[in-house]
Amino acid sequence: MAKILSLQTKEDKYVYEIEMSDDEARQVKTTINDLVVFSENDFSAKTEICKRGKEGRTKYFLIPKNLRKRIKLQDKKIICQRLDVRNKTFFIYAVDKEYNYNSLN
Repeated sequence: MAKILSLQTKEDKYVYEIEMSDDEARQVKTTINDLVVFSENDFSAKTEICKRGKEGRTKYFLIPKNLRKRIKLQDKKIICQRLDVRNKTFFIYAVDKEYNYNSLN
């Protein structure tokens, strides 16, 4: 896993110096813009895998109810990335969000 070596503030932004393995850097695929930084220690929602079909061969990641509040998920373009780091595999999904403003109250 990558680690933060230093952090500096520059006006209203933060400047991070990050150290990561060669394999992790390759998984970023040389994209240095539009990065999202997260820590596995920040994951708090527990979920499960749902199995369907013959012998449970089709598997779905379930989205916990508290994470889907106020977001409509139907008919959206969803992209996914797999990130293998040491003894864990992260599946990261991105969904274009459209808030349901009627449910904000």
